[in-house]
Amino acid sequence: MDKRQFEEQRQELLVKAFAGLDQMKNNLDILNRNIDVINAIGSQFKAPALLWDSFHKALGTSEEENIQDEKKGVSHIKLSPTKSSFT
Repeated sequence: MDKRQFEEQRQELLVKAFAGLDQMKNNLDILNRNIDVINAIGSQFKAPALLWDSFHKALGTSEEENIQDEKKGVSHIKLSPTKSSFT
């Protein structure tokens, strides 16, 4: 292998390497944009999540308490007696 062939092969390999690196850079840019979009969408759920959290806290019972009460046979539903309309 002479020096000319070596330089040609080296140049071809460098061109392929640069093309691969350029493609990788473009793919990373696309990935970065997609992550930014996902982050923006996710941040839109913050206010509703806080609202539901405060609603859940306002109810005063936790899911764990409900499960424990169900095991004990306690119901959180309070029924008020109603008068029958049938006479």
